Amino acid sequence: MKAGKPRGGAALSALLFALARLDPWNLVAYAVMGLVLVWVYRLTGSLPAPVAAHALTNAAMLVLLLSGYE
Repeated sequence: MKAGKPRGGAALSALLFALARLDPWNLVAYAVMGLVLVWVYRLTGSLPAPVAAHALTNAAMLVLLLSGYE
């Protein structure tokens, strides 16, 4: 953000977040989630908020997986 290109940084961050998952079928979903996490960071100004959002998303997916949802 200090470099003056917050949108480009957000897009790059979201793309790297998605690519790190090595899952081409869900690349768009992961990129959107990356943008949501960037938005949460920008909204709160702190890193614990997007980390908590990520953890809640992981917990929800784990509950769905354990409940038999496919």
